[in-house]
Amino acid sequence: MNRQRYPGHSGARGGGRQAARVRPVYREVRDVLAGAPPASANTGLLFDRYANVWSGHPEWKPAKAQPSVRLQFLNEVAQHAAGQKAALRPLLEAFHLRRRLLWEKLGARKLVLRSCAPLVSGLGMAHALEAGFVWDRNLGVPFLPGSSLKGAVRAWAEQWADAGESDLRRWFGDSSDEGAGCLTFFAAYPVIPPVLRTDVMNPHFKAWYERGETPGDWLSPEPVFFLAVERAMPFETAVHLRHGGSSRDLDAAAELLAGALSNLGVGAKTAVGYGLFTGD
Repeated sequence: MNRQRYPGHSGARGGGRQAARVRPVYREVRDVLAGAPPASANTGLLFDRYANVWSGHPEWKPAKAQPSVRLQFLNEVAQHAAGQKAALRPLLEAFHLRRRLLWEKLGARKLVLRSCAPLVSGLGMAHALEAGFVWDRNLGVPFLPGSSLKGAVRAWAEQWADAGESDLRRWFGDSSDEGAGCLTFFAAYPVIPPVLRTDVMNPHFKAWYERGETPGDWLSPEPVFFLAVERAMPFETAVHLRHGGSSRDLDAAAELLAGALSNLGVGAKTAVGYGLFTGD
């Protein structure tokens, strides 16, 4: 390929001091992405597909030597999300209205939860910053997949709620059964446009974690910045009964979900207090 077809090429390699913030795209589309994104741009797509945190041709590596580049990009994403609140609010209202009508037809139990700690989900997803985030592709808002809620509920039921084997099999299914369990958990979406913030992890012994080298005070910390949803955000979800369930199972599922999210949390970094919820 011709190097001159790439924008931002300055000969810098590996995120060095002179590396520019660029996106790995052809010159022909550079003008489309130049400058600040339009206010209507999908925040999730900006984060996932158009991160300008790369060091430039020929390496196309994230600018690891410039942590401020990462922090600046995440702050820009959070600011862009804040600027979309007015346009996003009616879209979220219509989205939730459709879901509530569906749940009413299904006889599902609607649950409104309020985060009492920052929330982050999808840190392990592939991204230029090595710290991903889960976005709804259409709305561009963070959400919690139903599978995450179901996993938290099952862990709580098995390890802390002393649920019996027959109940666990009926609720969640079993690998030896032909069918799934009787409980279906819908994804949890924010009721209002969520507020995003930038948080940081500061591992001091990366060489020990990654390669087993001896840890010591001579090792330098490497801050890792990531996005999180601010606390006190309301989320809405529902639990639906499939075949073989009863109203008692629905009551149990709602109680177990409240227990799991208020004690274990959901998403990433729950061990340090992220992802906790209370009933609204």
